[in-house]
Amino acid sequence: MVLTNVVIRNAVMAYDTGGVQPGLSPYACRQIEAYLQENFRGPVSVPDMAAMLGISAGHFATCFRESFGQTPHRYLLKLRLDEAERCLRETDMPISEIAARLNFSSQSHLTTALRKYRRLTPGKIRQAGASKSRY
Repeated sequence: MVLTNVVIRNAVMAYDTGGVQPGLSPYACRQIEAYLQENFRGPVSVPDMAAMLGISAGHFATCFRESFGQTPHRYLLKLRLDEAERCLRETDMPISEIAARLNFSSQSHLTTALRKYRRLTPGKIRQAGASKSRY
């Protein structure tokens, strides 16, 4: 009986949505991921990505979240923070230059984002990179 109810509920949900999975198609996901990997260092906007797929910015943002489990902004921020950590660990580049290269508005903005989302300061990240390179 329970299994029958699950099957019926899923059939109704598929009927309600036209049988179409919510979110972006796998092809669109790959297209957007490739675009972000290529362009995350520069200015990236939701309207530009939506235009690539021929849909509205609002619809794109909703579909992106359904497909990736996070907002476009959060996804982009993760890419930038990953690159910032790599630069801090592997280079002696000044924090202000890293921030500018990754399109953060300032060194302070980068530092605040690292503290908020990674719970680390640039100095701690750089220190960890230096200690790894000694061994």
